Amino acid sequence: MLYKNLSTRELYASIPDTNIITVFFETGLKFGSTQLAVSAMEELMIREDTDIIAAVLQSAADTGKLVPGTPMAGMIGRSLKESCRHDPLLQKYGIALLKGEGGKGPFKWAKSGEATKYFDHSEGYVKLRDGIEARYKTATTAYLTKHSERLKKILEASNLAPMERTASEGVASIHDDWIEEALREITQPQG
Repeated sequence: MLYKNLSTRELYASIPDTNIITVFFETGLKFGSTQLAVSAMEELMIREDTDIIAAVLQSAADTGKLVPGTPMAGMIGRSLKESCRHDPLLQKYGIALLKGEGGKGPFKWAKSGEATKYFDHSEGYVKLRDGIEARYKTATTAYLTKHSERLKKILEASNLAPMERTASEGVASIHDDWIEEALREITQPQG
């Protein structure tokens, strides 16, 4: 057995494509695998892809896969609180999840009155709140647009079992929907 002692960290480090780690994160959330979701999310933190984390968490909250008070939400909250100090939105969102709040997802939570008690009532928070969704969507859209074809090719070439491939392709289609939505918002005239 060659892989008996392979650690999760070594496994993720051997995968250079962040899109694959993102699929692991989304799949863990979708199927309720706390270990898969949290380990993949922490790898995204190491890679400093917090924009992807926020987008995936928002999508999970929108579809009812991230529910405060569950063990998964608690583990995600703890990880965000402890490891996302460079991203104030996600760190504060992690604290909210630990307190059983934040069921709307990080973007909607940041815009709501629920988030204000976690931030100073400063001008910085107002700017963060007003620009958060657009900033994350723009960054995520650019990233996913750049890598969506590569992700699809990887999935086609992978040796995933048919059921796993179907789940992964479903996640890839969610990316396409997210891209279209974000592009519509970005290209709408401001008024």
